[in-house]
Amino acid sequence: MSIQVKLNTKSLLQSKLLNFDKTTMLKRVCFSIALLLVVNSVFATDYYISSSAGNDNNDGTSVNTPWQTLAKIKQSSFSAGDKILLKKGDVWYENFKIYSSGTVDKPIIISSYGTGNKPIINVVKSFNTINWVNLGNNIWSTSDIPYNPKRLLKDDIEILDAAKNREQELGTNIPDLVEWYYDNLTKTLKIYTVDSPLNHDIKFSSKPYAIVLSNLKDIVIDGIEFIGGYAISVAFSSCTRITIKNSKIGEFANYGIQMGAYKVNGVNFQLSDSITIDNCIIDSKYTFDYSLVGAVSGASNRGPREGVLFRGTLNCVLRNSLVKNYCHANINIFAPATKRGGTQLDERVVKNSKIYNNVITSPDIAYGGRVAIDGFCFNNEIYNNLLIDISVQNQFNGYENHIHHNIFKRIKNSPLKSYATGNAVGLQGYYIATYGNIIENNLMIDCESAGYFISGNNSYGDVTKNIFRNNIIYNCGTVDNNIGLRVNKDSNTYSNSGNIIQNNVVYNDSSDQTVYFYGKVKNSINFNYENNTNKYKINANIADNPLFIDIAKGDYHLQSNSPCINAGIIILATTDRDENTIPFSSTLPDIGVYEFQNVLNNPEESLLEIHIYPNPIQKTFRIHNYSNENFKSLTIFDIVGKEVFSNYLDLKSNNYAELDISNLQQGIYMLILKSDTNTYIKKIIKK
Repeated sequence: MSIQVKLNTKSLLQSKLLNFDKTTMLKRVCFSIALLLVVNSVFATDYYISSSAGNDNNDGTSVNTPWQTLAKIKQSSFSAGDKILLKKGDVWYENFKIYSSGTVDKPIIISSYGTGNKPIINVVKSFNTINWVNLGNNIWSTSDIPYNPKRLLKDDIEILDAAKNREQELGTNIPDLVEWYYDNLTKTLKIYTVDSPLNHDIKFSSKPYAIVLSNLKDIVIDGIEFIGGYAISVAFSSCTRITIKNSKIGEFANYGIQMGAYKVNGVNFQLSDSITIDNCIIDSKYTFDYSLVGAVSGASNRGPREGVLFRGTLNCVLRNSLVKNYCHANINIFAPATKRGGTQLDERVVKNSKIYNNVITSPDIAYGGRVAIDGFCFNNEIYNNLLIDISVQNQFNGYENHIHHNIFKRIKNSPLKSYATGNAVGLQGYYIATYGNIIENNLMIDCESAGYFISGNNSYGDVTKNIFRNNIIYNCGTVDNNIGLRVNKDSNTYSNSGNIIQNNVVYNDSSDQTVYFYGKVKNSINFNYENNTNKYKINANIADNPLFIDIAKGDYHLQSNSPCINAGIIILATTDRDENTIPFSSTLPDIGVYEFQNVLNNPEESLLEIHIYPNPIQKTFRIHNYSNENFKSLTIFDIVGKEVFSNYLDLKSNNYAELDISNLQQGIYMLILKSDTNTYIKKIIKK
């Protein structure tokens, strides 16, 4: 018995010791993990860089001991959560590279400190020791530059480049004087100047990129200006979760931003994933008028090429930005085939992009500025953008893309092309078949060619099963016999057939003959009788005036008696350009970019029209009152019904008020306007 008791006692003691060891070990592990987390948090470091006051021998960890050069950043390693802060007002004439990644919850942040203008990374520099040879006729040549500079300045003023293979333009006025040309075959730079180039300050990009990130993750770039890059100003290659925001990009560069992929082991491609471009200005600053050169072969092939290029990407976003004056495409979504009509190029695709709330324009160049989709590009969404004053058609090829609630305004024909380029939207089957694209609830207005164009010259793939619905084409074809919708005959191997065109308004103030379909000109009503021609599905298209609130002011909301109200068909998009739900409660979808909103307290009141923009809102917004009401108060509630903002108003009819809600948190709110007789309720989004 005593032995048994001893055994039990020993067993109990061993059990307690074992439990003690387990408990102690668990506590120690937890403590170690907690300690590591604290250490990791504590040791995230802010690094300061000043070109004007720094020294690379400093530790860089305070505003009083900053580093000086970007080269120091290239030589250093960084940890998740670190910040690299460039002094505002300073300029660096070197490119930016980093070889460290952050984590999802602790990205590496590249931003600024101090006061003043954005810090500038500028790779444009002077080349004043070049050996020049006088060729006569005021033309000078050098072989000292092994690359095409793409953009060139003389005495700090950019000078016009000759078009590709048009060296004979040197010294000609078209009307801007053509002053330089680079021969890629002989690697020779030539400049037209009446005296030696050595008497002038000649500048161009010394590096292919102002910043390049390769195979990195979780980095935020905030509030930096990037100038130059004879290839690309800002390049992201095979990166994941990179954000660039509040930045200026592209002056004196060839491309603004490129997101793409590089080969791994010489075979496969690593796509860039989840790149976000937000609230940036991507402006080439290329403003030459070379329109008088005319429609000569190659005349348009000059100047900066692409504003934002998606080429091998997944889940990338471009939003709230300005893209301006790029001589091929402001935005290019491109995943090329091995050749036109060929197979997919390795694993490169562009998929799940979102492009929204941008202004896309090129008013200062004779050709370019479009939005283009070509090749193996699918499931991309382009919406709520303003595309205005562009001199070439926007082409939406690829397949199964969604284009909605955009305004295409004043798309123009290029004087450099012998054919019409002023179509708002064109489908042409470049590279591969174009199918399954949904183009809905857009506005095409005042375009020189058609609002919607399907080419019969499809040399590389069929154009089929695309859907065009609930769009308004208004006063298009201004230099093309008022044709707003054009479907050409087939003229090559591939066809355009089986497309769907329904519930659109095609209207022109000057003519009701607004549709060209397979060689026939007709109005929108008679166009509906072409249903089943070449397997097309055509029905419910309208020829009436859509009745906008105020065209002169750019207010394309619908009047209460518009024929577009309840005249649409169920669509894929769920909200309109104002973020209102589609359709409005107990109604059918409307045609156009705005869903008509009835007055909640007085639905039969037809004159109550309010326009709030922008929405989503960053800091300030305007309320335009186009009603016959005078509003006295404004209140904003959050989603749980708490009042977060109120203001007395004296918002009279046909007037506007501007308000600042920068102190509100991000989220969804309800805005309530009250007059003596009515209440207006509107959902707003604070970014």
